[in-house]
Amino acid sequence: MNLEQLKIILKGKDVTFLKSIIYKLYKKIPEAKEYLDISIPHEKEIVKQNTERLLKRYKKQIDGYIFPIDFQTPTKEEEALRLVERIRKKKISAKFTIECELHYIDTCKHFILEYGYFDEEYYITMDEMFESACKKIKKHHLIEFYQDRIKELITFGNEYGFEFEEIYNEIDI
Repeated sequence: MNLEQLKIILKGKDVTFLKSIIYKLYKKIPEAKEYLDISIPHEKEIVKQNTERLLKRYKKQIDGYIFPIDFQTPTKEEEALRLVERIRKKKISAKFTIECELHYIDTCKHFILEYGYFDEEYYITMDEMFESACKKIKKHHLIEFYQDRIKELITFGNEYGFEFEEIYNEIDI
């Protein structure tokens, strides 16, 4: 198909259809991704700002689920966990997901420090979340960036009986 034929075909399509084509090209063809990244660099700052706002909003939601408004309100760890699962499925970026997973662990850590909370399922979930974050950190070569945070969590984990250090060593970061 030549350029004129392409113009005729695309002219009759709606915006949603055209967007879906661009998304598919971006995902599946490295050259298209490269071209779009270069062609619209000023948009990257907007995306970065929106992503930062979204991360801030998700962190606040995680805090709200794990730390309720008052002592009478029950915690909603399950909701926080479901939120992290939804974030993982969105695949915004590896760093975004890692930030949310580590924030979940940090928030649970603060809850434990403040209330002395102990529940085996709670601890297992934190271990699994830590493992997920560490695997992403290794896969995306972000070890140096997260090294201090990981070490801090391992120190906490050693004190409270988590398996963070074993997970860290097993993944071989």
